[in-house]
Amino acid sequence: MAPDGQFIELVRFGDPIQADLFTAFLGNAEVEFIVQNRVGAGMMSQLMPRAQKPVIIRVREEHME
Repeated sequence: MAPDGQFIELVRFGDPIQADLFTAFLGNAEVEFIVQNRVGAGMMSQLMPRAQKPVIIRVREEHME
């Protein structure tokens, strides 16, 4: 996997299920991506609003289009 510096933020999701669906879409399109805070978003959703602990999807710069 490439260093984080080559990946840029594409989108944030407050709902981990929506993030999972979106990553399935990216995987089918053969886009390389990184998911950040997937586990934390699910566990913390009972303690704080989901918008405060979003799931962040990052993709390679060349895949941003």
